[in-house]
This record gives sequence, C-alpha cells and structure tokens, in this order.
Amino acid sequence: MNIDEQIQQALHNEAKQLDDIIAHEPGLFNRLGNVYKSSTRVWVAIASLFGFIATAAFLYFGYLFYVADSVDDRIFWAVWFLVCFIVQVAIKQWIFMEMNRTSTLREVKRVEIAIERLQNLIVSQNKK
Repeated sequence: MNIDEQIQQALHNEAKQLDDIIAHEPGLFNRLGNVYKSSTRVWVAIASLFGFIATAAFLYFGYLFYVADSVDDRIFWAVWFLVCFIVQVAIKQWIFMEMNRTSTLREVKRVEIAIERLQNLIVSQNKK
C-alpha cells in the first residue's frame, strides 16, 4: 500500500467516524427546544414573542402596501414592511446563534467530563 492509498484510507476512516458522531446529534427541533431550557430562556421567549409580532406586522404592512392608492402611501408601507422584515430576521438570527452557543457549550462540557475521567484513570493507574 503506497502513501496515497494510506492517506485515502485514513481520510475515509475519519469521515466514517464523523458520520457516526453526526448521526447521534440531536436534530434542529431538539436543539431549538434546548434553547428554551437554557439560562437565557426568558430572553429567548421574549425575542420569540417580538419575532411573532414583527412577522404579523410585516405581513400586515405588506397588505397595506398592496392596497395603497398613492405612491407616497406605497413608499411609506414598503419602508415599514422592510423594517419589520429586517427586525424579524435579526431576531431569528439571534435565536439561532443562541442555539449554536448552547450546543457548543454542551459539547465543551462533555469534553471536560471526558478529560476529567481520563485524568482520574491515569492517576489511579499511576498509584498502582
């Protein structure tokens, strides 16, 4: 087996390990549910409420834009539509960043526990 085949085999094995790890990860809805259980759950709930309000507002302003008679009215409602749309997108972005933060924090805690277990195992083996 030459070096290229060894590298290809190593990459294949690593990809298989990563696929196994990813298969055991919780899905999007489980991660989103965990955000509502985290330490920032009150802020996430408030942001979600404002997100729903912004969604309703931009839908309503879109309707008002559609039924407006004059160009000035259309510009006015189009600006409010865009403002509410941007607010809604920003709120969703923040919630997804919180979801990523809690997921990353959970993984860091798992690694800390694994390191502590390994350290205890090494210490107990050195005492023997």
